[in-house]
Amino acid sequence: PALIAVFYAWMLLPGIREALPLLTNPQFEPLRTLLSTPQGFTAAWLHMLALDLFLGGVILRQGQAQGLRHWAIAPLLVLSLMAGPLGLLGYLLVLALRRKRVAGPAAR
Repeated sequence: PALIAVFYAWMLLPGIREALPLLTNPQFEPLRTLLSTPQGFTAAWLHMLALDLFLGGVILRQGQAQGLRHWAIAPLLVLSLMAGPLGLLGYLLVLALRRKRVAGPAAR
C-alpha cells in the first residue's frame, strides 16, 4: 500500500491547486467530470486500491491475533480487495459470530 500511496501522491500533487476547490467543496458534476478523465480515474483507482490493501492487512493481522483460522480469513481478504467495505463487513460479522460461539450458551 505504501508504494501505491507514493504513486497516488505523485499523480495528485501536481494538480492539487486546481483540485483543491473540488476537494474542499465537493459537488457531483465537477467530481464526475474529474473522475471521467484518465488521470482522475487512475487516481481514484489507486486511492481505493491502497485503502483496500491496507484494510486487508488489518483484517489479516487482527484476524490472526483473534485466533481466526486462515480458511476464515482468506475469503475476507479477497472480498476486501474486490469490495473493501464488504470485506470489512464480512470480517466484523465473522468476529461477532466467533465471539457469540466462544461466549457459549451462558451468555445468551
